[in-house]
Amino acid sequence: MSHGDAPLRLSGIPPVARGAERRVYLHPLHADRLLKVLDVRPPRRRLSLRRLSRAVLSSVDLRSSRAEQAEQARAFLRAPDDAGAPPFSRSYGYVETDLGWALEVERITLGNRALGPTLRTLAEEKALDAPLIALLNDVVGRIDRWNLRASDLNPKNFVLGDRGGERQFVLVDGVGDIHAIPVRSWSDRLNRLANGHEFRRYASRLGLRWDDHRRSFAPAH
Repeated sequence: MSHGDAPLRLSGIPPVARGAERRVYLHPLHADRLLKVLDVRPPRRRLSLRRLSRAVLSSVDLRSSRAEQAEQARAFLRAPDDAGAPPFSRSYGYVETDLGWALEVERITLGNRALGPTLRTLAEEKALDAPLIALLNDVVGRIDRWNLRASDLNPKNFVLGDRGGERQFVLVDGVGDIHAIPVRSWSDRLNRLANGHEFRRYASRLGLRWDDHRRSFAPAH
């Protein structure tokens, strides 16, 4: 998707966040949005299978972004009326920038912060009190109701923010099934089991415990 101000100028502006494959910038025209630019690094001399794959098939770099958009479309089409707010940050498509094409996404903020704090940061700060645990369980419930397929439910991918007048956790990355064996895409039941396994795996890092039967987190003690 292009626009009258294309390409948007991002060079010289420091990113507000950085992942393994993408740099994240504040949108220069829309305060409620971010731009995720593919972080293409120059190849090193030492050859690896991943670097060879990138050289032969550049679309490998777009796998996560494509999976994210496909999963959002699937989730919106299948979500029941009572599913609640989407548990993920909305994606609005691609725009042209002077650093390359960027995925335009919803920005999750809290107060006067440029970005809301991640679940991992809140856990490290020992800030996960009863109200925040309740909000964490709320997003777990919405992930289940939306039957969301995710490749990474790491606490660093959940951001706390004020959204639509309500405070909530939002999954801002890791949406979409990019696993080599896509069991999450095969059935809702397998997806639910896989998500529960992820939540149980990360519970101790959050200082919490995971209850498979109740599908919820609780204080460890």
